[in-house]
Amino acid sequence: MRLEEGSRWGAAGSATHSVDEPEILTETVPCPGCSGTKFETILKGGDHLTHLGGEFSLVRCTRCDLVLTNPRPVMESLG
Repeated sequence: MRLEEGSRWGAAGSATHSVDEPEILTETVPCPGCSGTKFETILKGGDHLTHLGGEFSLVRCTRCDLVLTNPRPVMESLG
């Protein structure tokens, strides 16, 4: 990956944020497939497309194995 001048990525590959970026509000939701509330985290990472701050988790429902983002951004935080 080639980093452009003024890139928002630090040397270690972590995102850097400016204080004027909007905060991404999140909500924790039950599984939309089975209404389960127990999850196993399978992946955590930042948004590499928009470079907005925050860390997002992909989790697997322990009841039905559905994978989803949880907590997820609230509608007001989506562009």
